[in-house]
Amino acid sequence: MDRFAGSDQKWVRSSLNWDGVDVQISPMLIQPFLENAFKFTQFGSDSAEPRLEIDLKVAEGVMNFLVKNSFSAEQVAANQGTGSGIELVRQRLESIYPNRHLLKIETSKNLCCVLLMINLNN
Repeated sequence: MDRFAGSDQKWVRSSLNWDGVDVQISPMLIQPFLENAFKFTQFGSDSAEPRLEIDLKVAEGVMNFLVKNSFSAEQVAANQGTGSGIELVRQRLESIYPNRHLLKIETSKNLCCVLLMINLNN
């Protein structure tokens, strides 16, 4: 991530908070969201605001994952995929964590926000 840090600005902001209680999460559930955020984020412009924010918190057996990234229409057009990665995550969540998850994806003019909450308690 160091290559995204300018001399007086940070383009990536991340935080990880875990209460220390053992939990297990099915693999490959958050990777597609991280990949998309890095793929579509518009790094290198003059604004001091972070281009990519990643927040992962696990407390009392509940995982909260938030990723926000700025993007441009040109970048989306140049990197457009099939969209199957996100759909596969939705299917896996429904199969593995039925009635124990929330996935919200919101897109505005130039900002994408993904919120994933999973109750990992059995």
